[in-house]
Amino acid sequence: MRVSLRFYKQADQIIWVLLAVLFAYISLVPFYYFQAQSLVGPPVFSLVKYLPFILAGSACCLWCFDIVKYSKPVLRTPIDRLLGLYLAVALLSLLGANYALTGLSKWGYYNVTGGVLCLLVVQYCTSWKVIRRAAFFMALVGGCAVSYTLFYAFAEQEPFWDAVQRMYSPYHTSHRAMGPFGHTVATATFAMLLLPLAVWTFSVLQRVWLKIGWGIVCTLFVPVVLLTQTRGTQVATLLCCLLMVPWLKKLGPALARNTRGRLYGGLVIIAIVALGAFFSRNAKVDSVLQEVQQRWSEILQPRTVTIRGDDKVYEYGSLLEYTERFRIAQYYTVGNILAEHPLLGVGFGTFTREFEHYRYSENYMVREFPEHTTENMYLMFLAETGVLGLVSRLILMAAIFLVVLRAWRRAGDGAGRDLLWAYLVGHISLAVNMLTWDILNEPTMRMTYWLWTGLALGLVRCGEGLGVSVVEAADDAV
Repeated sequence: MRVSLRFYKQADQIIWVLLAVLFAYISLVPFYYFQAQSLVGPPVFSLVKYLPFILAGSACCLWCFDIVKYSKPVLRTPIDRLLGLYLAVALLSLLGANYALTGLSKWGYYNVTGGVLCLLVVQYCTSWKVIRRAAFFMALVGGCAVSYTLFYAFAEQEPFWDAVQRMYSPYHTSHRAMGPFGHTVATATFAMLLLPLAVWTFSVLQRVWLKIGWGIVCTLFVPVVLLTQTRGTQVATLLCCLLMVPWLKKLGPALARNTRGRLYGGLVIIAIVALGAFFSRNAKVDSVLQEVQQRWSEILQPRTVTIRGDDKVYEYGSLLEYTERFRIAQYYTVGNILAEHPLLGVGFGTFTREFEHYRYSENYMVREFPEHTTENMYLMFLAETGVLGLVSRLILMAAIFLVVLRAWRRAGDGAGRDLLWAYLVGHISLAVNMLTWDILNEPTMRMTYWLWTGLALGLVRCGEGLGVSVVEAADDAV
């Protein structure tokens, strides 16, 4: 009996260690780009590339063993059935698909490192202490990734992964900031999604030097988004910051009520001013900011653009239509798919294989854009799983939002309530950003989103910490 109880407790610890290693790995290693990308033939196995799947799968197997051997109760969540519905629709979409086996393998990979991972996290969010530590760890790793990205942007050379990224990553670039996991747009979205969590961490830290140091790290998130030069994520980050304004207004008086709070605020403001002065004098930052300003000003100018190529003349009514011509074309590409497969699409995970067959390219030169993507997550749901898949996914997203929102409204003031608000801010901003690229197909972003969602739903399910009326100290978990 003692052996059983000891293993039961150790299983929880082992699973959290696996999840911690998983998140650190996907945030700091370009695991997905350690081999050449190919659209021909079945996916080639690579231990480095699929280690996150192995870690997530191992944690899930341990969870199942825990249930069967030690009768661990399976905790129900409000999204169980809706998540199951979406998974079932995605699986049904593969019936009759041209690349059914490829789609089936992706269905397993995407969901073990996606929705199933979320349910696993919920099962082991057994107390506020556990949830708080996991939230701090995610914020800490996110801060490391953001700091590393900023360093790389200034140094203009990856200190660890440069050779790998230059050789294998199709997204490698030197004039736009790119995180250690090797994707420029994903880097911006990663920083945006974890920004509210980073600010929450700042709000609960108590030790003066920890608070000052972390406050400086928090100021790096928005500059990283700017340095990636991704317009869609910049808009989503602006929305994220606006949603945090009421929260920050509440935090200000709380800090001002005591001398130490004034000291924190003063030192952080001094650090921000110093960083701002450094950035303003840095030639790299100055050129990037000028380019960002130029790109935004150009797309707002209502002037026509005409280009010639491939024996055709392409005319665009505005610079915005010209710069986003590939993204606009994907609405027509998905329309071609829906004309033949309206209910269930071409099959989950098979859009890249079917792209050439349904491609719409009347408004751009094909050689300019080798990408096989919709540049829109909702369009990807629609293309691969049809109307049924898109509707079931939207219902799932809305259910997650409403569950967390209701818990936030019922909760008393404190760290738990603020953590739920941090999640809601990230959830809303990500939903907007999904209009500009297929976020959840990028493995780092998919796993980060579902781990974060699991923590929020775990807090709702646990309930502990939502009635706290004082700010919780984070020092024990740092």
